[in-house]
Amino acid sequence: MAVNVDYAFVEQRVRDLWFGSDPQARQAANAWMMQFQNTPEAWTLSHNLISSTDATFQFVGLQVLHYKIRHQFSTFPGDPRTLISKVAEYLSDDQGRLQQVARLRAALCLGGLVLRAITGVWQTAVEDVIQIARSAPPAEAVRRRILVCNALGAAPEELRHLALQFVKRSPQALALLAKAPEVISFLQECLSACVGAGVGTSDSSPLVEAAAQCGHAWASNDLDISLFESPELSGAVASLLSGFASLPESSQIG
Repeated sequence: MAVNVDYAFVEQRVRDLWFGSDPQARQAANAWMMQFQNTPEAWTLSHNLISSTDATFQFVGLQVLHYKIRHQFSTFPGDPRTLISKVAEYLSDDQGRLQQVARLRAALCLGGLVLRAITGVWQTAVEDVIQIARSAPPAEAVRRRILVCNALGAAPEELRHLALQFVKRSPQALALLAKAPEVISFLQECLSACVGAGVGTSDSSPLVEAAAQCGHAWASNDLDISLFESPELSGAVASLLSGFASLPESSQIG
């Protein structure tokens, strides 16, 4: 069945799916979206959705883009570096145009691109993603670090979607393993920043969680990286735990 890929029609289907009250119309819209995300036009029209000021349209656009990156990256029509640059812009949005939930989805997109391009056109992927956090203005620093932790954590998680027979020996896994020192250094920076900001504060707690999730993703997913063999990272964790131990019981997380 042919899929109508006129942008106005795409917008209407998103409205039907997310805001409609008719169950049959919502079911039809969902079936249509499943077909739409497999069209070549979805590469372009996903960005049209992301450019909307509506948070739902932004999220749906990034959801479609994430699907395309995960399942159809090789079909991207053009130089993939243009796609990498665009998604990095979404992550670096300091003007508040993208809602935070959309930026978190953009982080997953960027993580998918890291894994798929690190052995080809984007061999400095890990360093470049980390630089997004390091180049943040002070007011945006914590938010950027959280987003970058999400992006870096998504990269090894994507290994399971490549249908590789020998994951540990795959070029993608080996390329990620070679970047482990950079990831460890960045996580150490994040945890040290949490200690500096004050353990248990509204700024530090989400960053601690994001850094922990990123570290877990790199220590599993067939990479088996021994993160805490790093004295710097171990020291940062010890300082963090010491800070938590010194908190009044009523203010501790959990």
